[in-house]
Amino acid sequence: MEIAIIFLGLILLIFLVFRGVSIYIATPICSILVAILSGVDFFQAYMTTYMEGMVGFAKTYLPMFMLGAIFGKVMEDSGASKSIALFIVGKLGKGKALLSIVLAGAVLTYGGVSMFVASFALYPLALAIFREANISRRLIPATIQAGTFTFTMVALPGSPAIQNIIPTNYFGTTAMAAPVLGIIAAIMMFGLSMLWLGHAKKRYEKKGLFFDEQPGKELPSENAENLPHPLISLIPLLTVLVSYNVLPALLPVGDFVKANMIIPALLLGNIVGILLNLKYLRPLKTLNDGATNSIIPTLNTSAIVGFGAVIKAVPAFAALTDAIFSVNISNPLIAEAIAIYVITAATGSSSGGLTIAMDAMSSKFIDLSQTTGISLQTFHRVAAVSSAAFASLPHNGGVLVLLDLSGYGYKQIYFDMFMVTVIIPLLTSFVMVFLGGLGVV
Repeated sequence: MEIAIIFLGLILLIFLVFRGVSIYIATPICSILVAILSGVDFFQAYMTTYMEGMVGFAKTYLPMFMLGAIFGKVMEDSGASKSIALFIVGKLGKGKALLSIVLAGAVLTYGGVSMFVASFALYPLALAIFREANISRRLIPATIQAGTFTFTMVALPGSPAIQNIIPTNYFGTTAMAAPVLGIIAAIMMFGLSMLWLGHAKKRYEKKGLFFDEQPGKELPSENAENLPHPLISLIPLLTVLVSYNVLPALLPVGDFVKANMIIPALLLGNIVGILLNLKYLRPLKTLNDGATNSIIPTLNTSAIVGFGAVIKAVPAFAALTDAIFSVNISNPLIAEAIAIYVITAATGSSSGGLTIAMDAMSSKFIDLSQTTGISLQTFHRVAAVSSAAFASLPHNGGVLVLLDLSGYGYKQIYFDMFMVTVIIPLLTSFVMVFLGGLGVV
């Protein structure tokens, strides 16, 4: 019964968010409900536990969210993102329409551009190339997600995505953790996604569904004369990747700087991006817009983490933890994956769900690493990949953004999105758990 109270709160949160209730209203309501049913002082649960969890996340990750949003805005306003995408699309041609959009998204997000910014940058380009290739635009959201919401976010070693950074704060690992596992996961996600997208394209063609114009959406010009050169546009992305993954090993910096290297890496990427693209930018406006754009995603995730703090504080959570860890103690990676599945599914956020799971259970995973001999690098990679498995359910913010961009509803396009961002990451995480249990790092 105690565990049922937690799941009741999780289900109510999904329902409220899915029905359009603000996350700032839904999370306090669900937190108070869980507290009352658990016999905990609901006022203290909200004013102390919820707020401390919310503020704690913002304190830790707001600098990263802000610098990341500014970086995305620099790449967007300068035309650098569009230049890179047009270059890839132009080289591959209309016969590789699906591949070109996936690769363009992968390059942008692996270089530090957030998946939300990448989605906005890629959508008009996808419209143009899908029109030329006569592919149904119903497939655009899933194609964009394949390159931005999956392997570059959680699998590829060295990724500056927050989902790859969060485990480093708990396990003392780096973004390069478990490189072999990460590369295997990336290849699996990329390969299966391309197979599914090709299958979906043929499925639409059999139904007689080809490209149809979308009212109100402007197709981009293929003339790149007013854009920075694509190779110049890549430099800020490479700056973030290299400074984040390489500089800590070369420079005499302290442990605190190494643990937070994403901040100077993004700062350096912003400086390089602005200096290289001054003639394309209004720097002050770009900085202001980027900073403003960072607030909502930070607060959204913080609110979810606040709800998770209340869940963690009620007596039933200990019983839930015991139930999860009793699944198969010989391979604790199973318990880790299950815990993250449950929490990310409930919150609709890979970063929020991952943070909640790490806050609550990372100490147990560290202990199990010592007793079983499974590397903390493996725990890191399994945690990151598992965070993608159930994050993109219908109430996920990224899903809602792409639905809005496409003008379609869930019934028309969500199935392909679900396959690419839920089923394929889920299968990949199963493989990661198996290989990790065998000692692959």
